[in-house]
Amino acid sequence: MKLFLTNLVSSLRRGLVIAALLLGLMLPSLAAAQNANLNMVAVGVNRYRTPGNDLSWCVADAQDMIRAMSSNSMFARKDVNILLDQQATAANIMRAVDLLAQRATPNSYTVLYLSGHGTRDRNGHWLFCPHDYDARTSVSGEVLYARLKNIPGRVFLIIDSCHSGATGFTKTHLVRPNPSNQTVVISSSLSRETSAELAQFRNGAFTQAFLEAMSGRADANRDGIITLQEMHNYVYTRVGQLTQGKQHTIVYSTNGGMPIGRSSTGGGGGGGGTTAGAVVWQGRENLQGFGNLSFAFQNGGRVVMTDTRGQTAGTWSSQGDVVTLRFNGGRTVYTGRMVGNTISGTARGQSSHWSFSVTRR
Repeated sequence: MKLFLTNLVSSLRRGLVIAALLLGLMLPSLAAAQNANLNMVAVGVNRYRTPGNDLSWCVADAQDMIRAMSSNSMFARKDVNILLDQQATAANIMRAVDLLAQRATPNSYTVLYLSGHGTRDRNGHWLFCPHDYDARTSVSGEVLYARLKNIPGRVFLIIDSCHSGATGFTKTHLVRPNPSNQTVVISSSLSRETSAELAQFRNGAFTQAFLEAMSGRADANRDGIITLQEMHNYVYTRVGQLTQGKQHTIVYSTNGGMPIGRSSTGGGGGGGGTTAGAVVWQGRENLQGFGNLSFAFQNGGRVVMTDTRGQTAGTWSSQGDVVTLRFNGGRTVYTGRMVGNTISGTARGQSSHWSFSVTRR
């Protein structure tokens, strides 16, 4: 057995054992989550009191997020509110956070979703711009965190705004005394990045990717449950594709296996396969119209590729440090050399050749 194959299969076996142990631990939480309650407020701001700052699709973002989360069958009860444009003042947003706290129970998924302008203060910390934003009126990530961290159950702060990665949160911030209470922060962009709006989808790039993920496309192992990690895997790749690598999503959480939705389609979205227990490598390819790329290597010579078109199941083999991946009945072939934690090489299709590079996560 060649060294690479031995190491990769060994890693996969360890991953499968760990996955099996985690599944045993997760089964009670999966059952509980499927009878959870949705407690949600969505905020979307297209129109700003100060002229020259208007946006196009943030109201649609908020409306679509409410619709997607409310229609998910994982939730037995839904308490949702929405603040749009002139309603979305700083004071009203903070009142809405108080309302979320009042309604929350240990069985709640509490979600605060924000879509609008984001900026940074003089210390580089992220601020959300409400409808009445000016030099003295904003909603800071630190204040939101201080309010949200004491809410029982599972709490999500989901932000589609520029510079939202500057919230400054780390996993340390998210640890709570009661392990059944969990906080998740999802940022659409890094601190130095803007967050794109896409006219062709009538949504922000992040929100479009999130909506696709929750529709079932993120359910990579087709078990009917979308976990936080599955969502992040899909959204991170998809946002990169939609923005040509200019925008990168961040998820701050201590529990990637947390179920966040039920997949009505059985997952996959385009012929993908299971990625349970897989070893995932992520990177990019320079084929025109494509960009972010990931391979989920599995035992038994199976692999799932995620690219601009979704997920595609294929096979992999190795000879020494050379790895070959075949998709679409062998019509698409990736061949790369593994050096450390990176596989780089070339790929060919029916009429094209291009290069790629992926790194083990």
